[in-house]
Amino acid sequence: MPFLAKLIGFFEICLCLSDLSMKLSSIHFRPVNSKKSRFSIFFLSVFFLFSFSVTKYFPGMLVVQDAYTLLIFLYFGAILFFAVLQNKLRFGSLEKYGMVVLLAAPVMAAYASYVEFGQPFIYGYLSQRQFALISATFVFLHLFRTKKFSLFEVESALLFLAWISLIANTLGNMMIDPNLLEEQAGFSSVGMGEGDGKLKLDTAFIIFGFFYYAFSNLQVTSRTRLGCAMLFLSYLIFISGGRFALISVMAAFFFLLFKWSKKSRLIAIYGRLILAGFLFILVLFLFPSNKVDNLQEKFGDAIHVVMTGQESEDVSANARISEVATAEPYVRKNWLWGNGFISNQWSGGFYNVIGYFHPSDIGFYGIIFVFGVFGFLLLSFQFYFIWHYIRALSAKRGLHSRLTDAISGYLVFLAFNSITTGRFAFSFEQGFLFTGVLYCAVKKFKVDIMADERRAR
Repeated sequence: MPFLAKLIGFFEICLCLSDLSMKLSSIHFRPVNSKKSRFSIFFLSVFFLFSFSVTKYFPGMLVVQDAYTLLIFLYFGAILFFAVLQNKLRFGSLEKYGMVVLLAAPVMAAYASYVEFGQPFIYGYLSQRQFALISATFVFLHLFRTKKFSLFEVESALLFLAWISLIANTLGNMMIDPNLLEEQAGFSSVGMGEGDGKLKLDTAFIIFGFFYYAFSNLQVTSRTRLGCAMLFLSYLIFISGGRFALISVMAAFFFLLFKWSKKSRLIAIYGRLILAGFLFILVLFLFPSNKVDNLQEKFGDAIHVVMTGQESEDVSANARISEVATAEPYVRKNWLWGNGFISNQWSGGFYNVIGYFHPSDIGFYGIIFVFGVFGFLLLSFQFYFIWHYIRALSAKRGLHSRLTDAISGYLVFLAFNSITTGRFAFSFEQGFLFTGVLYCAVKKFKVDIMADERRAR
């Protein structure tokens, strides 16, 4: 039972440090004194934690996650039912789009897997139950409209989750050796090579934390904010070690930096960033580590695979080449409507039907494999709303906040990262919920502007 004792100790430490996380997340905030506000922050923290499904790989948490998904779906159904009874059902374009995806995507995938593989419809449908979490966005919009919480409380909750994720993920990687665990442990992933195991710890809120402090530091220069941003970035470089995730984070940061900044200010900003980058690289060379060496090797292997299409020493990159070859005949055959998703509860999942295969491993190609070109276009239409709200909340126009800047950064990261992970489709609920937060921010800014205009009169 040594592992169980370690696991219990790990969670006890996380609980003890949750108070520290709350204090860290309150940097640059006014104190939260109201009991109602504290409860709202706690509720929103739990809400975002489960709506993002970040704990589903933890031992025993899949049942809890499924229970939450069912509960939030039923709650949305109750809201919908009473709105229809009272003739108050009013859907905006974002909500109409979300409803279409909620109803269509699981059905399309389930039917496609039935046609191609003979999988019973119910297995295919339940394998796509994560789409039911779209209802969390509808619940969020309903509660915001009825003034159950404020965007300040949303910001506080997300920052709390960012810090607790950073602390818990770091401790987890320090205290738990995934190579000693079996795959059944849920949040362990045993690698193909000896010692290659890693923990399945979601970095969504850590990435949010980086964007939050990085963009807020550019607005008002602060050593504290810069230090916080570097802490979150250090986790992504030295502990998480995801190659394309790191590239996607930096691409999103520089993309929005270029979009939001005036040309005269860009020169000064880029000068500071180049200097900071040079000092950071210098530190890496002066204090080398195995983590940095491994990351360099991974980047080199990935570039070799992309440029030559041949296998390298990186088993992860090689596996993706194999998976693309596995998917190709099915994509050619069912390119329009896709092949659906095979549940692990039916015939042993993909592995026993077509061999080692995870659609999310091959990004856009994996999305087309599951949902077809039609499904790909349907799910990618979310970026129309994302871009519309990012433009509406542009820093150049002054209609933005630290919260909206950080969420905009995460959503642009989502677009880049999906090239290799298919995240915008396979984790659709994450992007859609954050898009809902931007929608609320746009509405709030419009209300504030109208109020200012009335006072000016």
